[in-house]
Amino acid sequence: MLKHDPVAEAIVASVSRVRHNWRKYVPYVLLVVLVLCVAWYVYRGRANEPLTASAALGNARTAEALETVARLYPNTYAGPAALAQLGALALQQTNYAQAYGHFQRLVSSAPQSYLVPAAQLAMVKCRVAQANEALVPQDKKNYYADAEQVLRRELLYNRDHYAAPLAQLELVRILYATGRPQEAWQELEVWQRGAAWPMVCVKH
Repeated sequence: MLKHDPVAEAIVASVSRVRHNWRKYVPYVLLVVLVLCVAWYVYRGRANEPLTASAALGNARTAEALETVARLYPNTYAGPAALAQLGALALQQTNYAQAYGHFQRLVSSAPQSYLVPAAQLAMVKCRVAQANEALVPQDKKNYYADAEQVLRRELLYNRDHYAAPLAQLELVRILYATGRPQEAWQELEVWQRGAAWPMVCVKH
């Protein structure tokens, strides 16, 4: 008598069902293959995205091209760098409001970027420049207040970044400009006590 093997019988039965009903399984197989192909395409695209973004940034020669890089590659280094360059271009044209917008966009869209402290400091300088140009006293006061808020809330609340010494000096200038010499002197003393900061930043 032949020995009964339930596992072998189950396999044979399954193969037989597939052979008789293979047309039913074709759409599912094709769907699985399509999903795998799309997943592979997306994975390869994301893996190559930093190189593609860097190349696009290197080839960007106009503000429009930089804006395209910032829009297409926000999750790479090139996106924030493009916004920083847009801000720098606006500063060269003394368009401080536009420059402020670019730097603010960098800060909000890439909060973990190494460029954020520099962008925040640039925002402060834009506001100071706007205050210096303002003809209405209340506008001047508002620009200085906004600049001081960025310094105290963002750049000097936690001083563990490379822009802290320059931010401290910027605060001193703002305090003098707004008629608070005693506070400015106190902040200058704080800066002098941390005079080794630039060297620390260079060493690290």
